[in-house]
Amino acid sequence: AKRETNFGGSDLAQALAVILSFHPDDDAFASLLGYLSDRAVARSLKRAALQTVISNSEHFSAAWRGEIPAAIAGIDVPSGATETPFDDQDISAEVAFLTIMLGNSESADTASHMARLLTGDERQRAWACRLAASEQHEDLKAALAILISDHAAAVRASAAAALVSIAETGRGDSLTDRSLANATHDPGILVPIAIASE
Repeated sequence: AKRETNFGGSDLAQALAVILSFHPDDDAFASLLGYLSDRAVARSLKRAALQTVISNSEHFSAAWRGEIPAAIAGIDVPSGATETPFDDQDISAEVAFLTIMLGNSESADTASHMARLLTGDERQRAWACRLAASEQHEDLKAALAILISDHAAAVRASAAAALVSIAETGRGDSLTDRSLANATHDPGILVPIAIASE
């Protein structure tokens, strides 16, 4: 019987990002970066590929990881004349996450990306929680003290999960400890579930 393997459905860029995680190829990687950096390609067509790169970047070589921030710089900004009503998916969270996590961001640039996420919509604030839990940027974890009181339950749940991660890795301090303690009194169900799941 014929067997088929599904690598990301019909999203070829996402499929390529998955394949590159296991079968490195410099030319194919260059093609992926070319696609992501092409301003003529709608932002909505890049989100899945960016998320796959985030999930699989640890499998990429150091050289590849070093190329990503420059390639994706500015791709989250609406492209003016090439923008269409259908290209409304925001990818600034993914761009900020990759730029900061790959360690090529200057401190001022990191603060700028984080500030943009903190003042963004619910989805962006949830990504800010993931960044705040990063071992590479300990200075960002203080933001969780604010995010744990966010009006959106999904954001509070993301913040709680981040606080548990920080505590479990021995990186907590008095502020994060108090924030986690406060999270246990959250009136909803998402935060307790997030805490129990970590």
